[in-house]
Amino acid sequence: MKRLLFLFTITSTLLCSCGTGQRHISISEESISESTKSDTPPSSSEESESSFSSEMISISQDTSTSSSPKEDPYMVSIPFAGAAAISGAALTAYNTTDIKDSSGNWVNSAHDNGLIISPYYSVRSQKGVASVFATRTTYGAHSFTLFNADRTEYPLTLDISSKNGKTLRSAKIIGTEEINPTVSNGKISFSILKPGNYTILVNGKTDEALTIFAYEHESFVCPQGYSLVEKKPGDHGTIRFNQEKTAMVFKKGVHRIDRIELCSNTMIYFEDGAQIEAKNANGSSETPLLNPDWAGMTRYQALLYAKNAHNIKIHGHAFIDLTKLDWHMRLGAYFEGCSHLDFDGFILNNSPEWTMHLMHCDNSSVSNCAIFGYRQNSDGFAVVDSNDVTISDCFARSGDDLFEVKTMDSNLSNVVQNIRFERCVGWPDKCRGFGIIHETARDIKNVTFSNIKVVNAPADWMDALGALVVIVAGNSTISGIRFENVSINSCSFYPINLTLAEESNSGTINDITFSHIAIPNNNAIRLNNAAAKGKLGNIHFDNIIRNEKKVTNQNELILSKNGVLGTLDVK
Repeated sequence: MKRLLFLFTITSTLLCSCGTGQRHISISEESISESTKSDTPPSSSEESESSFSSEMISISQDTSTSSSPKEDPYMVSIPFAGAAAISGAALTAYNTTDIKDSSGNWVNSAHDNGLIISPYYSVRSQKGVASVFATRTTYGAHSFTLFNADRTEYPLTLDISSKNGKTLRSAKIIGTEEINPTVSNGKISFSILKPGNYTILVNGKTDEALTIFAYEHESFVCPQGYSLVEKKPGDHGTIRFNQEKTAMVFKKGVHRIDRIELCSNTMIYFEDGAQIEAKNANGSSETPLLNPDWAGMTRYQALLYAKNAHNIKIHGHAFIDLTKLDWHMRLGAYFEGCSHLDFDGFILNNSPEWTMHLMHCDNSSVSNCAIFGYRQNSDGFAVVDSNDVTISDCFARSGDDLFEVKTMDSNLSNVVQNIRFERCVGWPDKCRGFGIIHETARDIKNVTFSNIKVVNAPADWMDALGALVVIVAGNSTISGIRFENVSINSCSFYPINLTLAEESNSGTINDITFSHIAIPNNNAIRLNNAAAKGKLGNIHFDNIIRNEKKVTNQNELILSKNGVLGTLDVK
């Protein structure tokens, strides 16, 4: 069992539940008041808000020598009480017309049911039957289940059975570790040796997929001197952290929220089973940020938000659902000018705009998080104008680009650098999987995509697409970019795409390395210099595997070339 340590600049901590020895924690009753909306707008804000205050935590420690009870090994299948059970015509609509209408147009509007009970699979572990859910994606419902367990409880031994009469004939698992399942008597069986995310494709197809999110259990630990606030399930309006050194715990159950705004030295912890539902802002007194935005929609502040803050920690295995929001109404998470952000373990679902956007953020990490969605512009993990950021052990399947680096602020001159994406799994239904993507107002260097899996990259509606990409639209230099140890399971278009767009004019793509890349087919690798004064070269291909055979020369690479290109080598 690992402990969730909220240390920041505080050196002493207290454990909020019994650990080694016996700690007795005394917390004074919290005073939590929530304003209710009325015909008269609140005087201090144009939104209804949750205000909170709490006495400081006091702690006394039993120093007796008696031994404490041994903790039982921890292992749970995480439930979400707000999941709906649907079938028949409702399930058909959930999978089809809720996503694309009868005329073939993408549907981006709000819906009622974001999270449903999986209609396809049941899962059993060594501890019993698991809770299995599903949510919309571009090509129908994607099932998933979550396990939270001590390291001592691994391996997790799992059996998967069909709930809808489908015969399970074969299975392929794509994820953190390579797993070879067995399929016998209509059941898929395998063991997970370590925490991570594991996506199961059944019967050689990509529809009706199932992902297992396996976490390492962590105990909540709160810094001494922090105020502690517990949020029980219910309607919370807007929550603002107005004082530093505040920790908020969202209890198991459904929480309906307008938005959450954090400040420096604050933290959120989600209990297993906490479910956050973003409320539609229509009819509220909240002031829009843009009305209209470029798409003619009304945009409000992000669901999770902070600006010019530092030392913010958000941990825990919540399902954060934005399905009920209109298109472009809010971003899922937007942090601007922040540093030392630490996000771990939660799922963001069906954001109507960019899902997780880090803007001008430094020295930050996002780990073990997942994104689901299908709406246009629901970009996944977007690291923008930021430095020294790591995205690790994350999963994304959404309706736009997934794992991306951009520079959008042309008023600055510093180089964006030192960004890592490690052990991530992407499923780019509509756009691109991993890379430097389009907006490149300033130079970018030293970005690494390492130990990456691409489940499926089916999009082919424009040339600037691909599983692994460097797409440059600005007059900037993009250099020192590495893609290493990447496995592409399925790709309908370009597996690799390096493009200097025409509007780039004098942009540069230089010193790009592709090392140990597995490509499943003969689709061309695109090298495209459409910029009048652009430079694209110094490209390195090392140990490229096509159709399980190592590439030894440029002909075997299968290149689609355009414009003036510089040096390229194959090893």
